[in-house]
Amino acid sequence: MLRNNMTMKKYLSILMLMAICLSAQAEELKIGGVSVNLTQNTSYGQGGLVSGFYTYNYVEKKLDLYSAIIYGQIVCDVKDLNIIFHGTTYIMTKATTLWLASDTHLTNEGTVNLTVDEASSLSLYVFSSVDISGGIWSITGSIGFYGEDSKLTIKGGAEVSLTPTPGKEVGIERDGGLDHNIVEVDNSTLKVESTGECIETLVVLKNSVIASPLKAVLIDRLGQGLPSYSSSEWRLLRNTKGEPLTGSLTIKPGTAYDLWISGVQVNSENINNIWQLGKSGSNTNSITYNLSTKTLSLNNAQLDTEYTRFPPIHSEVNGLKINTVGNCYIGGDNNGVGIESTADFSINGDGSNGSLQVFGNGNNSAISVGNSTLTINDATLKAIGDRFSGLSGDDGSTIHVNNSYLTVSGSWRAIDVGSFDPDDNCFIMSPTGGYKAAGTVMQSGTPATYVQTRPMVKYALLINGKQVNEDNCNNIKRRLLGMYDESTPGSISFCPPNELRMENIQISVSNYENYFIGSELDELILNLTGTNYLRTQTGKTLVSTHSVTMKGTGSLEVESNDPENPVGAYINDNLKLTESVQFRGTGNLTGIACSKLIMEPGTTLAAKAYSEEGRSLWMSSAPELDGVAWPSSMYYDTSKYCVCYRSTGQPVTQEIVPINAANAAGQVTSIDEIPTEETAETTVYTTSGQLVWQGKGSPQLPRGIYVVKQGGKARKALITGK
Repeated sequence: MLRNNMTMKKYLSILMLMAICLSAQAEELKIGGVSVNLTQNTSYGQGGLVSGFYTYNYVEKKLDLYSAIIYGQIVCDVKDLNIIFHGTTYIMTKATTLWLASDTHLTNEGTVNLTVDEASSLSLYVFSSVDISGGIWSITGSIGFYGEDSKLTIKGGAEVSLTPTPGKEVGIERDGGLDHNIVEVDNSTLKVESTGECIETLVVLKNSVIASPLKAVLIDRLGQGLPSYSSSEWRLLRNTKGEPLTGSLTIKPGTAYDLWISGVQVNSENINNIWQLGKSGSNTNSITYNLSTKTLSLNNAQLDTEYTRFPPIHSEVNGLKINTVGNCYIGGDNNGVGIESTADFSINGDGSNGSLQVFGNGNNSAISVGNSTLTINDATLKAIGDRFSGLSGDDGSTIHVNNSYLTVSGSWRAIDVGSFDPDDNCFIMSPTGGYKAAGTVMQSGTPATYVQTRPMVKYALLINGKQVNEDNCNNIKRRLLGMYDESTPGSISFCPPNELRMENIQISVSNYENYFIGSELDELILNLTGTNYLRTQTGKTLVSTHSVTMKGTGSLEVESNDPENPVGAYINDNLKLTESVQFRGTGNLTGIACSKLIMEPGTTLAAKAYSEEGRSLWMSSAPELDGVAWPSSMYYDTSKYCVCYRSTGQPVTQEIVPINAANAAGQVTSIDEIPTEETAETTVYTTSGQLVWQGKGSPQLPRGIYVVKQGGKARKALITGK
C-alpha cells in the first residue's frame, strides 16, 4: 500500500510539471527578438545581449539581468513576471524597449537606462498593470498605455527621470481618448521634461507630492475642471489656468496638507513659497502657513486665482486660523468662491488697523462654510457675493461674529447659513431694524441683501452676571433676567453712560449666576421709582468698584444670605443717597459696606447682618450725614470702621441700623427762625424723607413738622401752614 501511494504521488508530480511547462510555453518572453528557451535557465550572448547575462526561472516567473547591455526590446507576455535588474542595465532600441503585455513587476537594485531612437517610439509600453520599484531609472522616450484598465505604479523609493525623444511631445501618454489609464507615484520620485504635456493620464499620489512647478494642480478626473480634494481619487494634472501641464514636472516623496491655495495643495515641498501661488503673486512673507499652529497669515496680501473654479483658499484643516494684518484682498473678477472650508476655521483681524475683502463671482459666495463653524474675531471684513450670498453654508454651518466690523452683500441674500450668531458682541447697523433669524439677518420679514455690523458698545456693568451693552440695555428684563412674560410687573433699563433705572422690580430667587448688579463704572447712578427688591440665597446682590449714587422717590432693598458672598451690598467707594430715596441692605456678615456714606435730607438707610459675628453697617471713613441722624442708641466708631452701640461700644450686629431724619431729637422751632430771603434756596422734606417743596422764600405747606434744608444746613422746623 505504501509503495502504491508513492507511485501515485510521483505520477501526480509529473502531471503537475507537465501542466506548468505547457502553461509557460503558452506565454511569451523575448529578449532582443529571441524567445527565451524555457528549458534553459541561462542564456549568454544572444537576443541582442552584448554584455552581462541574464537568468530566467519559469517556475518562479523570475527574470534576472546582471549588468546587461541589450540592443533590442524585451517583450513580455508572462503574467506576474518579476524582472530584477542588478548593477547597471542599458536597453537600447529604435522601437519600444520594454513591451509589457501582461502584469509585470520591475525591481531595480541599481541603475536602469532605457533609450529609444525613433521619435514615435515608446520606452515603456504598458498593457495591463506594471509596477517599478526602487533604484534609479533614466528613460529617454515616452511611456504609453494600451487599454483603459492599464496602470503604472512607481513605488519603493524609485527615482524615475523621463525625457521624450525629440518630436515626441507627451511624456506619459494615454491610450487614444480613454481617460482611465493611471500613473500612481507612491513614496517615489518622478521627473518629466517634456515639450508637450507632461502626463496625459490620470494621476494618484501616495506619500508623494508635486515639488515643481509651483503652480500645479490636480482636478476632477471627469474633466469638468473641478478641483479634487481627495487623495484617493484619480486626478488630472493641470496648471492654475486649468490647462494641461507642460514643460518640467517633479514629483517627490512628501506630505500633503489639507489646505489649497488657488487650487494648489500645500505640501512639504511648497509650504515656504505659497505666497507665489496667486494669479499675480504677492510679496515675500505676505502669505505664510504655520503647520504646527494651523495658522494661515495674510500680511497686506493679495490672493486671487487664474481659473474660476479654483478658490483662492480651500481648507479642510480643522481649526485653521486665518490671521490678517493690514489690508488684504481675496478674489477677483474671474473668481468663484473666495474662501471655502469643510472644517471649523476662524478669521482673525487686527482690530480696526486693517481689513480683509473677499469676493465671490457668478453664482458663488464670497465665503462658503460647509457643515462647520466660522468664527470672525476682531476683524474688519467685507464679503461680497455678487449674484449669490456674501456668507453661505449648508444646514450644519454656523457663523459667529465677535467684536467685528462686517459688511456682507449678495443679490439673493447677504447671509445664508445654518446659524448666524453675532453673539452679544456685534451690533447690526444695517438694515435699520435688522434682526438675526436662524441663519440670516431679516428686515420686515425679508432676508436682507446688505448687512453691516460693528463692535457692540459694552458698558462696565453686569446684570445677573451678564454684560450690559447697547443691544440689551433697553430690554434687560428679557435679555439678562430671562423674564419673558411681558406682564411681569416692573421695569429696568440702562441709560448710558451710567444710569440704571429701576421701577417696581421685585426679584427673589435661589441664586444668581454671579451677582445681580456688578459695576465698574466710574459712578453708577441708581434711579429708583416705586418699591424694588433683590433677594437671593446664593450670590451677591450689589457690588461696585467705584461710587454709587442712589436717587429718586423709590426704594431698593438688597438681601443675600450666602456665606460665600457675605455682604448684601458692597461699594468700594462712596455711597451717596439723595432726593427721597430709601435703601436697605442685609447680608450674612455685613448688610452694607462702603468706603464713605453720604446722605442728604429726606433719604433713609437701613442695614442689618444675620451673623452675630458680623457688622450691620461698615465704612472705612466717617460718614457725611446732612439732615439725617443716627438712632439714639448707636454711633459710628472711627477705630472699628462700623456702627457701634453707645452703651457697650460693640459693633451692631443682628439688628437694623436705621439712619433717617426721624432719628433726630433736636428742638422744633418756628419757621420764622429760618431766613426767608427771596434769594435763599429752600428744600423741605417730610420727616420720613419725602421731598414736598422746593423754591425760594417761605414754604407754602400745611402746618406740621418738616425737615428744612437752607444754606447748606438742615434742621427740623415747625411750619405754621398756609
